[in-house]
Amino acid sequence: MEDTRFGIILLETKFVGKEDIDRCLQLQFLGGNTKPLGQIILEEGLIHENVLKLVLDVQERRRERIEEERILGETHNGRIPTLQELLHRSLSLEVTDLLLGTAQPPFVRLGGRLSKLFALPLTQAWMEGFLDTVLSEEEKEIFEGKGFIQCRMQLESGFWARINAFHDSKGISAVLRLFPSEIPTLTNLGYGPWHLGQLEKNGLFLISGRSGSGKTTTLASMVHYLSKQTGLHIQVLTSHGEFCLRGERSLVTTKLFDEKGNGLAKALRAALRSDADILVLDELNGSDAMEVALQAAEMGKLVIAAVRGTGTVRTLKSIVGSFSPARRAPVQKSLASTLLAVVQQELIPSRDRKSLILTREELRMDADASAALEKGDFENLVLLLNLGDQETGKSLDENLMDLVEEDRIDVDEAISRAMDCPRMLKAVR
Repeated sequence: MEDTRFGIILLETKFVGKEDIDRCLQLQFLGGNTKPLGQIILEEGLIHENVLKLVLDVQERRRERIEEERILGETHNGRIPTLQELLHRSLSLEVTDLLLGTAQPPFVRLGGRLSKLFALPLTQAWMEGFLDTVLSEEEKEIFEGKGFIQCRMQLESGFWARINAFHDSKGISAVLRLFPSEIPTLTNLGYGPWHLGQLEKNGLFLISGRSGSGKTTTLASMVHYLSKQTGLHIQVLTSHGEFCLRGERSLVTTKLFDEKGNGLAKALRAALRSDADILVLDELNGSDAMEVALQAAEMGKLVIAAVRGTGTVRTLKSIVGSFSPARRAPVQKSLASTLLAVVQQELIPSRDRKSLILTREELRMDADASAALEKGDFENLVLLLNLGDQETGKSLDENLMDLVEEDRIDVDEAISRAMDCPRMLKAVR
């Protein structure tokens, strides 16, 4: 649930540091709590009046949203909703995750944030009934033996769910990640001619984002698009089994790997011997796996991989930082020569809270960007990105500003995700 406290919102927008807020809270206490915190922070010269107004507006909108969610999520007859009712409600809200657990109300993740779907807590008997519904007898034995299991469930309305069920301190819990059965086209996701052109090249194409930002859907759309080409072998490496795709004019194979140890790196090395033209990884992490992925790109393969991150340049910096100091220069050189682009995805609730809007930050690797990456000059990469030159891509902040100006998202949604909050404020106020 969103936090409505003034100080927390101010911290989220990055205009004032925690030490300054703590000092102003102390001043508020010493003054007998007669002044609002915002007034004290304003009098201390830490913010301008326009920032105060913005934060108060954000605070009011969050309170309204919380009240709306509470009312919409209530059951009026005192009955715990059925699984079908929870799924129907989740799909109508276009959420990415449904979280269920004993002795707690069901939650959903919408636009990266958790909200209560219904107020009533689920019982242990309800969760046991849930497992009886979604697990086969064999899967129940695995769950009882290991204490956790991952499986799939076909839903109505053209969706399916990946389910992670496990025991916790209160009883049984489960997280359902919801996916559409019909794969959207890249055009529907906003990918244009430039992106399609990169998929015809050899090299490394990274899709970055938080959990629930739509990376898996984008990967599936790319595989679907590439499978329509002639004479390609596309091998998908996944730890979750989320990809169930068939090639139309090319061969698509799927290989599961164990997440433990160096499972991905081992699977990648095996893939290099499988005569695959294109490798697709549902999550690339770890320096060993990254090194093999770079080798594959250098060998003339197209490697498309999802990575966790909160920005294109930050993602690259994190990748390089995962290697030992002695290995970083060679890795930077390899990245500079093979990287096609880094695309960071964000799913943002629309202003009316009825849908999610997909927006992106794109770092396209032209000559200047490649030279900066080879030197490890990440500050220059940020400058190139913020120039807004289509040759180098477009920053997330620029795209967020566009969505605010088009009245498609709330200002606070833009500011909470912005890389440069003061610059964002000047642009949207």
